[in-house]
Amino acid sequence: MQKFWMVYRDGQGYTAPTVKHYTEDEAIKEAERLAIANPGQIFHVMCAYMKCVHNAVTWEIARDELPF
Repeated sequence: MQKFWMVYRDGQGYTAPTVKHYTEDEAIKEAERLAIANPGQIFHVMCAYMKCVHNAVTWEIARDELPF
C-alpha cells in the first residue's frame, strides 16, 4: 500500500474527502489554499497509512514512516 494524505474540512458531515495526495507537502499546500478560499473554516491534513479489505480480512500497513 502506498501511504497518502487527504484534506478534511471540519464540519463537513458525512462527505468524505475525494482527493488523494501522495506527498505530505502537496496536502499541506491544498489545505492552505482551501483555508485562504474559505476564511474561518478549519482544514485538517490526515494521513492514511493502513487499509482493510473485506473477504479474508487482511490488513496492510505502510511501515516506512508512521505519523505517530
